[in-house]
Amino acid sequence: MTIAHARSHINGNDVPQLLTVVHGASGTGKSTAVRALKKRFDNLLLTRLLVIMSPSTAGTMLLGDDASAITCSWLDTLSRRCSTLEGSSPSMLFGGVNVILFGDFHQLPPLRGLDSLWSPRLGVTGTFAQFNTAFTLEHQQSKADNWSKLGNLIRIGGVTDTICNELNKVALYITPFSALNTLPSPHENPVYITTCPRRRRAWNARQAEVFARTKETTLYFSAADDEFVFNSFLRLHVEDLYKLKTSAEKHATLPCSVPLCFGMPVTIDNGLWGTVEDIVVDERETLPTPRNERTLLHFPVSEVRVRIADALVRSGASPKRFLTVHTKSVIFRVPVSKDGTEAVDVCRCQVPLLPRFAMLERETVGQKFNDVILDTTNGLLDFLSPYNAISRVRRGGKLAITSPLLACGWGRFAHPEQLKKCIESIEVLATTNE
Repeated sequence: MTIAHARSHINGNDVPQLLTVVHGASGTGKSTAVRALKKRFDNLLLTRLLVIMSPSTAGTMLLGDDASAITCSWLDTLSRRCSTLEGSSPSMLFGGVNVILFGDFHQLPPLRGLDSLWSPRLGVTGTFAQFNTAFTLEHQQSKADNWSKLGNLIRIGGVTDTICNELNKVALYITPFSALNTLPSPHENPVYITTCPRRRRAWNARQAEVFARTKETTLYFSAADDEFVFNSFLRLHVEDLYKLKTSAEKHATLPCSVPLCFGMPVTIDNGLWGTVEDIVVDERETLPTPRNERTLLHFPVSEVRVRIADALVRSGASPKRFLTVHTKSVIFRVPVSKDGTEAVDVCRCQVPLLPRFAMLERETVGQKFNDVILDTTNGLLDFLSPYNAISRVRRGGKLAITSPLLACGWGRFAHPEQLKKCIESIEVLATTNE
């Protein structure tokens, strides 16, 4: 239907605007359908007509994945923007652009309790209420197991005493959170999902130490705020570093790595800890191009000097107070002509990245993991969606919880009555257009 609609548009036919909702539980193939549509558009050389909005991955066709997370006011704003870009009347939804929304209100309710796509304030005048076609995906693509069954029960009825008892039976139980520093991980490479940034940092720090002990790597950085930054451009120059050392900020960015700061705590080989004491920059500034012209290139960090923690030195854990870490060299190509036909090979230095062992709930959208440890220190009330948290476990995967669960209702951001009306409106549309 979607492809035929796009073809009709290309052929200049007068076709009605497409406003469609595709609803379905986790694992029913919503994102797969988005990727399939994109591939189909690519094959037909119609990619220029397609725009995809998605946390998991102004054209003639607009696809929105995980659309349940957006609010009705945001959708109204998007509609007005499209109308402006298309030069259409504001009364024309999305400026006549065809829109397909993919989402599951149970899995990912609108953030912080804001109005969902169905709004008691806007009622039938809301943009979402004017979507005229709906489909509900029902076939479970993921293998049915304990997690998908329990997740679907939570999706429909919320977290009840019965559900909590079942989760407590089948989940690997670890208690308390502080004991995680002494107990072995229940899985080889588990992903820890929490709503608390402090516990997220603590888990990543502990796993960084374990990782450094088992891998042949000298140093792994763990930034103070535990936020990794990926950059594909060159940032640091030797003169810039000198300025940084005398400034209040005292930080730099390693290309394709993490924020590097003076005094930043780092994990060292054998599980030792220390702080960044000095940063050394490769002072080469220029390289000859194929035409023997000189191109200015700023090279990043080549060495990092780390001060071993005083407590570790006193305990005899390290024979020296300073450790120099040589960063790895990576070859990449830099274009020296505007059309990109001429390029020069450049040797860039970088520091190995620390794997992400712990994630906040909002960072897991659109992802699934083999092994999950769920932070249930405060039950499930702190989670945006208990169903979303449980459904992060991939087929046949393992789930661990940090504390026994008690019945806690829907969670702090979801509104059962509002969600119910959203789902009912979708089901009515789907039934009408079967």
